[in-house]
Amino acid sequence: MDKRAYVFVVCGAAIHLDTLKMSYGILKNKTNYPIYIVTDPERNEYKISYPDLIEIETPSRLSHHQASIWLKTSLNKILPNNTLYAYLDTDIIVYNNPDGIFDQFIPPIIFAPDHCKLGQFSSYAANCGCQPYYEEKRKEIQTFLSSQDPFSINLSEYIINKRKQLSESTERIKRSSMSFLKFIIRYIFSYPIFHLNKDFYLNKKNQIWYSNDHAPVMKRTSMRRIAKACNLKWSIFEQDFIGKDRIRIFHPKCKHLVEAIQQKFNINVKPNWQHWNGGVFLFSDASHDFMTTWHQATLDIFNDSKWKVRDQGTLIATAWIYNLQKHPTLHPEWNLILDYHSTGNQVCNDDSILCRGVKYQPKLIHIYHHFGDTSWDIWNQIMKQNTQS
Repeated sequence: MDKRAYVFVVCGAAIHLDTLKMSYGILKNKTNYPIYIVTDPERNEYKISYPDLIEIETPSRLSHHQASIWLKTSLNKILPNNTLYAYLDTDIIVYNNPDGIFDQFIPPIIFAPDHCKLGQFSSYAANCGCQPYYEEKRKEIQTFLSSQDPFSINLSEYIINKRKQLSESTERIKRSSMSFLKFIIRYIFSYPIFHLNKDFYLNKKNQIWYSNDHAPVMKRTSMRRIAKACNLKWSIFEQDFIGKDRIRIFHPKCKHLVEAIQQKFNINVKPNWQHWNGGVFLFSDASHDFMTTWHQATLDIFNDSKWKVRDQGTLIATAWIYNLQKHPTLHPEWNLILDYHSTGNQVCNDDSILCRGVKYQPKLIHIYHHFGDTSWDIWNQIMKQNTQS
């Protein structure tokens, strides 16, 4: 297919229009392919103007969020035929050489994997109550920790950065069972000083973490003590707090989305399936049936109290309806999803990005929160990359 084009959908609040403006501007400098913008102008907080702007009236009964999803899942009926399209959410920003994405197309449609498994994503699509529960418990834990750790209220940029580095170091150790086992053994047999690495050590007498220049950074607090104060349990094996229904507070997962899909669409989805992320996907005329089903399934859940207003849960259902659960996915470099709060993301010396323990040379980066935050080294690296190239 010779014709190729990018497409964004935007609708509603100024923050989305502003995000599009930046993402579009950077992409425009990196491609000669057309970039379509699909919108409902009556919903936008201010008027927008782009060379390939398509204005569509959406059903008035829909919220702005619903209308945006309505447009996204209708693109096969809105855009010209005989073209291979790369859809991008407005918070997808170019890092390097985006046009290679068109060579990745495998019909009928192709998405990138999400940054978590279905069970972990479940409470973000199913209206099950799990998400507000563990978010509230996280706040309780943080409040209790702040009351026990005097260094948590230190506003020194040096201490803040050192605390972040300490957390990143311990998180990296926990990702590997062997590293964590070695950590435990060294901890047991080290007294009174336990050296985590060359940058940090713990004084086990006063339970304070210090940086290598002997500056106090963090007061260590017993996990079981925190759990008791917050009406939780601490699991040393899972390295997490456990709440009601065995929910892991910092690494939660549930089965409610799987149950909702089965009840709504009579489809049995495996709870540990690696689902797709809807932020980037390639589609063509061959995608028509898939997208039509996705669109209708999404409309069906808009007024269902068991579902949140999202298109990703119905994307999961549609993939299984079409028996595409083993269909190839885009490499994560085409939709590298970066979490501002993750302690495992960092820029490497060769401009690659370390994400969840894997080093990537990304082409497109998904900044789904803290877009434009100049206090974030990842964001600053993206801007630097686009200034240099």
